[in-house]
Amino acid sequence: MSILADVAATAGDVVAPTSSISQSQAHAVLDEVIVTARRREERLREVPISASVLSTLELERLQVRDVTQLQYVVPNLSVAPSQASGASASIAIRGQYESDTAPTVDPAVGLYLDGVYVARMTGANLDLIDVERVEVLRGPQGTLFGRNTIGGAINILPRRPTAQFASSLSAEIGNYERRRFTGILNAPLLGGKVDSRLTAMHTEHGGYAFNPLLDSGLSNEDSDFGRLQLQFNPTGQSQVHLALDYSHIEADSQIRSLFAVAPGYESLPAMLGNPGDSLANYLDPFGDAVPANRAGTVQTTVWGAAGTLTMAWTPFTLKSITAYRVLDSHATDSDQDGTPYDLGVIFDRADEQRQFSQEVQLLGDAAGGRLQWIGGLLYFDENATFKQRAQVFVPATQTFNENRPWGDASNQSLAVYAQASYALTQRVTATAGLRYNEDRRQLTSHNARRVAGGEVCRISPELLDQPGVCIATRPTRTFDYAPFTADIEFSPDQSTLLYAKFSRGHRAGGYNIRGTDEVSMDTFEPENVDSYEVGGKADLLDKRLRANLALFHTEFEDIQLVQRELIASQAGAPRFIRNGGKARITGGELELVALIRKLRVTAGLGVTHAQFTELDPRVEGVTLDSKFMLTPESTASIAADLPIAMGFWALNIHADYLWRDDVWFAYDRESPARQPANGLLNAMITANFVETGLQVSLWGRNIADQGYATRMWENDYYVGASPGSPRTYGVTVSFLTGAP
Repeated sequence: MSILADVAATAGDVVAPTSSISQSQAHAVLDEVIVTARRREERLREVPISASVLSTLELERLQVRDVTQLQYVVPNLSVAPSQASGASASIAIRGQYESDTAPTVDPAVGLYLDGVYVARMTGANLDLIDVERVEVLRGPQGTLFGRNTIGGAINILPRRPTAQFASSLSAEIGNYERRRFTGILNAPLLGGKVDSRLTAMHTEHGGYAFNPLLDSGLSNEDSDFGRLQLQFNPTGQSQVHLALDYSHIEADSQIRSLFAVAPGYESLPAMLGNPGDSLANYLDPFGDAVPANRAGTVQTTVWGAAGTLTMAWTPFTLKSITAYRVLDSHATDSDQDGTPYDLGVIFDRADEQRQFSQEVQLLGDAAGGRLQWIGGLLYFDENATFKQRAQVFVPATQTFNENRPWGDASNQSLAVYAQASYALTQRVTATAGLRYNEDRRQLTSHNARRVAGGEVCRISPELLDQPGVCIATRPTRTFDYAPFTADIEFSPDQSTLLYAKFSRGHRAGGYNIRGTDEVSMDTFEPENVDSYEVGGKADLLDKRLRANLALFHTEFEDIQLVQRELIASQAGAPRFIRNGGKARITGGELELVALIRKLRVTAGLGVTHAQFTELDPRVEGVTLDSKFMLTPESTASIAADLPIAMGFWALNIHADYLWRDDVWFAYDRESPARQPANGLLNAMITANFVETGLQVSLWGRNIADQGYATRMWENDYYVGASPGSPRTYGVTVSFLTGAP
């Protein structure tokens, strides 16, 4: 029987919104927390992994609506959008981060939707609607989750269909003309042989800023989301689950502000025919009026289909996961400087991707339950196209430089893995796991440049397939590596776990899609980390206090560093990646949950100190004193919930404060591309009329209207930024029918 059957707090048949007073609060104890961090259902306090787990109710109260907002409530997690689209999500955990979203470069943190790997960062800012929980696993997860999880993994688990009829409708209105409509229907079909669940959502809001030059809004949104699930239960030992999800996002230009200008370049408008103007007039990093001369659009469509077959024969369980996912994203006229001048602009960017994956897992118990094991096979195949036209102004030559990188990537991966845990005694358990992974990478490049009104191939002639034809087909490269993990766990009692763990993780190598010659287009090798971690988890004071602590030390080698092609007098030269460094990263996470009478308080603290220790002499722009991008040295959060019973209705008062240390978006610690430390205050008051199924919430986010940037990019003479959302507030009305 599933462990979930023993834990009422995680029952999957609840349809949001849920009651404001949980069963655990009524009994003044903390709920059990369930995770699948080791690909089987386990209590969080029994898993030797630093993990944050957010339930549906917590996501709702913390107002975490998508992947990017997880960073404000999870220690040592950072997420940033791309320069062209807010639908992307570049994720960093414990100093492991990749800023490039091209299909030949893989992320350092794996993102999974119900166990299916989402390979591309573009389109990865998934909606967190109708999910059972989100698991954020810190540290290398390469044994069971695969390559590209050297920083960790995020696993989003939607609510599964159940055998009971239930439905919910909700409507939300707020400032900036915000509208959000959500519907959920859970229904048994065919006489109870099939369970179904349909989730749909439409979200729209006006621009968070205004462009007075073009009389248009900035950073508005118009998006649709849907998920259909069918679950077949032909026998008591088998189950078939089918899922189809779809997201479509349309938006006008995102806010791109001028954050900083290098000394001496304020007079650049004179070179562009406006001697009486100055770039200093447009320095307004978090302003709500941005006079950009470009007003484009962003359209992103993401959909996927997955089928999971589970067959159980005591003591074995066989699981097969087959999935196909599609990404189509197109951005036009994305202004990068927030001024009336074309200092930087992405005229056009297209990202297309198709991926297929097949995974087979076999898990079971032996030796009277003392041995738990899992093994599996994974095949992954991906084809993707990246095409962009981007322009920068070059002050040295007073010309515009337009590059047109374009490449078709083919990526395949094959992996076999196994992991086992054995109880040496009643209190001591040892775990070991190993994975072998082989990657194949191939690139076809069409890189060009615009010169004097025409297009000129940028690829070195000796690399072209045919003379005079701008196509270079690079050979298939193969990379192989073997991540592993080993740990020892000690449980002095049923409420406490102490552990020590060593893990090795890898991030895939690949081709440089923007390269033009043998050096810059060549492949870069995989990078790897060795992570040492000790930690403890405990439920104390009769389950009224929960404490989870982890301390880690990471040795980081073959770091994939972003470099610039060294072309004379060419600002904004194309980037490429080179393995060029070693680093040491240390830190830890502490998470606390406490029940003080009826008051529930949660707090989190993350600390990360990253230091380069060795650099290849060929590396440019990085020194031993450089900063790690998107890696604040500390993050902290605190949240409180006070439920108040009011007869036939219940009230919950929620508030949270989220703080982050300085965040760098450049290697140079003296660079102005840095977001100073800041904090966000949010609150929500919810009235729940339990007997009628009616729930009303008043909410506010960023109540203090704190200005901050979610991402920055440094050109040779200016820094552009993507400001975060301003103060938003509104009301949500929901109605639930059927069994909770």
